[in-house]
Amino acid sequence: ADRKSHGRTMTMSGSAALGAILEKISSHDKDYRYMGTSDLLAELSKDSFRATPDVERKVTEVVLKQLDDQSADVSSLAIKCIPPLVKGASEKTTETVIDALCAKLAMTAKSDAQRRDAGVIGLKSLVAELGDSHPASGAVAASLAPKLVAFFAGKSTDEPDAAVVGDVLDILRAAATSHGRAMASHHAATRDALLAYLRNDGRVAKKRAAQCLAALAASFTDAAAASTVDDVLGELNAGDERALWAWLLGALARSAAAAGLEFSRSIARAAPIVADVCERCVGEEEEPTREACLQALEAFAARCPGECAVHLARVQTLALDLTSYDPNCDDDDEGDDDESDDGVGGENNGDDDDADEDMDDDEYGDEEYSDDEDDSSWKIRRAAVKTVAAACRASPITLESNFEKIASKMLGRLRREREESVKLDVFEALEDIVATCARHGETLEAAARACAPRIVRSCVRSLVDTNAGAKTKTAALRLTRETASHLPGSLETSLPALIPAFGAVLAPNGPSQASIGSALKVEALALAGLAFSSRSDDIPTDPAFVDSLAPHVFAAAGDKYYKVAAEALRACRALVPVVARDARWHAAALAEAAMSRVGATDQDQEVKDAAISCAGAAAATLGDVMGASDLKRCLGLLLDRLKNEITRLAAVKAIGRVAKSELRLDMGDAAASAVEALAGFLRKTNRPLRQASLGALEALVSKHSGSLSDAEVTAAVVEAAALVTDGDLAIAGSALSLAASSVKVSKRFPNARAAVCERTLPAALELVRSPLMQSHALHALTSFFAALVAANLPGSKADDLLERLMDPSGQSGAGGVAGGGSLKAEGEAAAVAGRTAAVCVAAVCAGVNDAKHTSATATALVKQLGDPATLTEKDLPALFCLGELGKAADLSAVAGIEAALLGALDAPGEELKSAASVALGGVATGGRAKFLPIILGHAANESHKHQYSLFLSLREVIRAGGGGDEEDEQ
Repeated sequence: ADRKSHGRTMTMSGSAALGAILEKISSHDKDYRYMGTSDLLAELSKDSFRATPDVERKVTEVVLKQLDDQSADVSSLAIKCIPPLVKGASEKTTETVIDALCAKLAMTAKSDAQRRDAGVIGLKSLVAELGDSHPASGAVAASLAPKLVAFFAGKSTDEPDAAVVGDVLDILRAAATSHGRAMASHHAATRDALLAYLRNDGRVAKKRAAQCLAALAASFTDAAAASTVDDVLGELNAGDERALWAWLLGALARSAAAAGLEFSRSIARAAPIVADVCERCVGEEEEPTREACLQALEAFAARCPGECAVHLARVQTLALDLTSYDPNCDDDDEGDDDESDDGVGGENNGDDDDADEDMDDDEYGDEEYSDDEDDSSWKIRRAAVKTVAAACRASPITLESNFEKIASKMLGRLRREREESVKLDVFEALEDIVATCARHGETLEAAARACAPRIVRSCVRSLVDTNAGAKTKTAALRLTRETASHLPGSLETSLPALIPAFGAVLAPNGPSQASIGSALKVEALALAGLAFSSRSDDIPTDPAFVDSLAPHVFAAAGDKYYKVAAEALRACRALVPVVARDARWHAAALAEAAMSRVGATDQDQEVKDAAISCAGAAAATLGDVMGASDLKRCLGLLLDRLKNEITRLAAVKAIGRVAKSELRLDMGDAAASAVEALAGFLRKTNRPLRQASLGALEALVSKHSGSLSDAEVTAAVVEAAALVTDGDLAIAGSALSLAASSVKVSKRFPNARAAVCERTLPAALELVRSPLMQSHALHALTSFFAALVAANLPGSKADDLLERLMDPSGQSGAGGVAGGGSLKAEGEAAAVAGRTAAVCVAAVCAGVNDAKHTSATATALVKQLGDPATLTEKDLPALFCLGELGKAADLSAVAGIEAALLGALDAPGEELKSAASVALGGVATGGRAKFLPIILGHAANESHKHQYSLFLSLREVIRAGGGGDEEDEQ
């Protein structure tokens, strides 16, 4: 049946097109056949291609025939036609194609080599291009799996050709990887066939069969995966080909990610057995078995750390001993322990380096070491190192109990190891150990911090070693950087030791510059930046350290390779506060390194952003040292970068940083130019740009108002007012902060102030009613109203604002505080709006800074509440306002407030009772001497009907805090 649901049932538009293609393909000229096959591939690859069943059959026959074409180019094109053909074909056609390819796969005669290759490549490409989710995937898997299994599932007397088996297993592995779920109905038969094949002594390509089974296990059910582990474990116990079975156990643990508890328990049962096998291995002939066991134990620790927890201590000890396995060298384990003389947590010993050098000289003497080209012991050491790291990650408790021995052993391996790949794994294992220590408790972190100087010394030894490769040095730098990152401040005592290491890597004329790659420089600069940025302000930086390193960093900022230059500029950025505090004589060179890159063209985006950020930080922090001319040049470059859309955001942030500088720099005409440009950016749709522009504008208006005109500030206020909506509360808060700064700075901006009242104030009052209000925007809103009250502008005096806050519709009567009925809304939205309005009312009263005015406002609110029995939801705003006013001022003298709030606890409806509880708690916050004893007295009465509400009031008091010591004692 055709798969019409797929939407590609293949019909070809017109028999003329098909006839032309077939005519070319049937030509005796190979060039015509090539062009015809190419045209057919193009047609099959089109989404609009369709074919009737008869046309589909003809096309299939042509493609299969072309596979045997004498021209290799034509045959290759025919192979490429198979995936698009099968993707939209019927199941019958799919079966035909797979049968034909499998028949070619079985051809073993030398004369049929090309046909066989076509079958192999065709099946591999078909499996590769059909994803697991494709509708044709199920049909391909159902047809292909049993045919492939049949190649190697025969009896031992029917041993197939080794090359055929190898190709079959490769194809089956690819199918299991890509279509494992579609092969579910064939899982059991395929698994049993693979296991039987592995058990047979006469079989070839067993490693491929094991890889195939591991790939198939990724889609097994929990029970099937557990059963497979048990079967493999039984074969491992039998004692034949233990390396293969041990490797397979590890592969199963790594691949069966979807398996569950039953599989994990099977892995836990396998762990001690694998450890036993590893311990029993003796002699060089059993090194593959030992390596496979270690790899399996590593996979067990990573896949099932909980179930294997009881075995991890043993696994860790076993692997740790094997990290020094080397039959060609008398690697004395006691030498590793000697390294603990300076203590994992002890102080540095001045004789350590000499002892290390002596050990390096004597370690591989002629009598102890013989260079055997067939030596594979390094594989054991590498597997052991990885297993130790996996056990440490899986069991921090085991790491804590054995930390000193592990650290000494690993650091000793860095000195003794002659194989670079093993040494790289040791560096990586130490990274994992440091990261694990940093994440799991103070004890482990303290141990790692104490060990940090020893780690740095080992890394420095590798960095200054002229025989060490670039990969080793990069790994050493990465370990040092990760140590500093996970354990901030741990490099303080080791900074002097790093100076020669940085010099060896970054010095332009260093002895090993010819062999140093860009990756190593990038890693060194990243470490330098981290060393600068993680320094504590309380600890001064050694000027010698800065003097020795800074010139190399500045020089690297001009490197041609963009990654080196960008990392160097980031290091310069981290160096800015250090230079400002402890090495100001480097200010000019640092600024020049950044500005030279800011002004250059045709640079990578990463370099541009890093240079602009560094220049902004330098100007903001070192502007007083740079001099007026350099500061003016820097600001000019930053303004110029505003014109480029790619560098605009970074430049806005840099200008904002300069404007916010505590140095109060004279920005001159640059301030006005920046305000004009930034105001225009507020119309852009780029949210980060608008956010950064608002922050920069607020800083410019508040700190550099003397350099700005009324027209420039007015334009910025008008643009910002349009952003005061609840569509983006973060942007709205920043816009309100800009408006508040505009009315606070001075009276030099009358038009800007008028624009705030005309445009920003109505938007702010509308924002008060938003149910989406959040803390940042609310804080900006209250600051805005407080600034308006302090400015005492026409139309925004305290009473006017109170009236408009309590009556957004503008229909209130006179008298300072209007009826709360105008704030009617529904449900939670009304409560949120009421609370927001209440906070703003309190902010307005606080801005007046007049106790009489606050008391009068509270008295009007109490009068509005009236009889508690008549309270309705329209009185919610009044209750909220009393609570917020009570937090800001002592309302003890307000007549009737106690009775009004306690009476409100009897109001009908939970919302009113809750609002009354909050209001009572707010009033008690500011007037604790009077109201807190009242609340406590009533709450202590277990029979009081409002005990729960009173406890809510106490919670509000605790949340708000405040109060004097005398009140606390009461």
